[in-house]
Amino acid sequence: MRLTLVALSIILAALGLQLAMVVGILPPSVLLAFLGYAGLFAGMVLIVPAVLRRARAGPGRHTGRAPDDPV
Repeated sequence: MRLTLVALSIILAALGLQLAMVVGILPPSVLLAFLGYAGLFAGMVLIVPAVLRRARAGPGRHTGRAPDDPV
């Protein structure tokens, strides 16, 4: 779950950087555009394995409780 949140925050930061350049808050820059796209790529590289691992666990398996905890 932590890895998913980290990946989502990286993706949102990269999208915010791209949007700031489009709106005009930041001047357009090749370096900033590259950093934005690299952030999007890094976020996707982090989020895909985390989501697949969570989906492979099956329904009801990712509640955050230990297996021996009483319900």
